[in-house]
Amino acid sequence: SVIAAVIGVIIPVNNYFEAKKKEMIPTLNSEIIDLVDKLNDSVEREQEKAIVMLSYYGLDAVPMLLYRLEMVGESESERLIQAIKNAYEDNPEGVMTAILKAFSEEFEKNYKKRDLDEIGYYPKFDNYIRLLRKLDLQKSEEKMIRNQFEEFEEKIPEAGSDDFKFIFTEDINKLCATFDMDSIHTGF
Repeated sequence: SVIAAVIGVIIPVNNYFEAKKKEMIPTLNSEIIDLVDKLNDSVEREQEKAIVMLSYYGLDAVPMLLYRLEMVGESESERLIQAIKNAYEDNPEGVMTAILKAFSEEFEKNYKKRDLDEIGYYPKFDNYIRLLRKLDLQKSEEKMIRNQFEEFEEKIPEAGSDDFKFIFTEDINKLCATFDMDSIHTGF
């Protein structure tokens, strides 16, 4: 009966802590989407509040922020970049993994297209490059970037558009120079 009493106490306590843990784990929800929308609010105070709140969500908000970053111009991207940068400060490796995954997915969707207008190169890739330039990278994140660029380097010669090859290679090499990394060579 003592064992049953102990088990009777342990199981409910364990279930209680599991439930509380789930409550504390933020997920992509309507609040994150609303906060991302508020980054473009006409009231600057609302924009600042949105950045602070998105910082609370951290890595969970990053995929939505990156998705929106692909759709905006340079002037609109600054608040998105700031929110991503805040999340990066709390979880550099996780955020860098999300950035490089999104960057790579965008590259994969577009690099074999023949018409540069169809690719919509700017602002998509340009915003990713600007984002990477704004982060205070650690050596491990620089290595992650270098590995990603090596994958790009292998695929760029297969690109469908010479303009894409030229622009993308030039932009990546400028970014490499920013981080004092070796340039990529694509045979172009």
